[in-house]
Amino acid sequence: MDEFELVQRARDGDRDALGTVLEQLRTPLFRLATSMLWDREDAEDATHEALIVVMTNLATFRGEASLSTWAHRIAVRLYLRRRRSPTENSALTFDTFGADLLDGLAASDSTRPDADLLAEEVRVGRTLGVLQCLDRDDRVVFVLGDVFGLPGDEAAAILEISHDAYRKRLERVRARLRAFVMANCGILNPHAACRCARRVDRAITTRRVDRVALRFADSGPLHSAKNEIAALHDTAALFRAAGLYSAPAELAQRVIAVLDAPGALLGDSP
Repeated sequence: MDEFELVQRARDGDRDALGTVLEQLRTPLFRLATSMLWDREDAEDATHEALIVVMTNLATFRGEASLSTWAHRIAVRLYLRRRRSPTENSALTFDTFGADLLDGLAASDSTRPDADLLAEEVRVGRTLGVLQCLDRDDRVVFVLGDVFGLPGDEAAAILEISHDAYRKRLERVRARLRAFVMANCGILNPHAACRCARRVDRAITTRRVDRVALRFADSGPLHSAKNEIAALHDTAALFRAAGLYSAPAELAQRVIAVLDAPGALLGDSP
């Protein structure tokens, strides 16, 4: 069954087809939301909203682009308009973020029994935090291009800009991120001061890491990411590894449940 037929069945009331559509989209849209918004709970809320808009506007899908491209275009519009998070309101810059990385950095790795897991929590949180130093327009360009690895024409279509404009913006953002990461990240640059394992105790003291309720380290297949990043010496790999999340399994079912609300129906407006 091709995508257009699948969507047509979903529009005609086939719950299994609708479930398949939402299952295909939930994790990609959640990964985009996490990379854009940093906070996992905010990302879940944003993904839920995006999936509802997708579901209620399936009638506008014409198959001119892939289902993924069409859905990502909807999600990007929503995420770019979303209310600014507390992290964004703190007006992070590369200078302030770099200074914060060194503040309270221990002379040696943490010796806590769960230090490895907590170092992963720090690594992912700080990696996603670097993205918050970019404005949203630049952030989404980098996420689509280097975190998701989308072809330039597809990313440009999602962003509704020309391929040339997209390419120039991506090159500019890549250069800024690479300069910062290579100057600060000990994973990619052995001469850089920051080491995630040396930030663990500081992160716990400042309550940026909760040992009981981890935000990131237990959220995806991250166990081998550090070795892969070090082997690649690749700035983009650092950010790709920070986005290896699966959306909560119940998210698609929560969206389908909206159809059972009084007056719910699949919309015909964009």
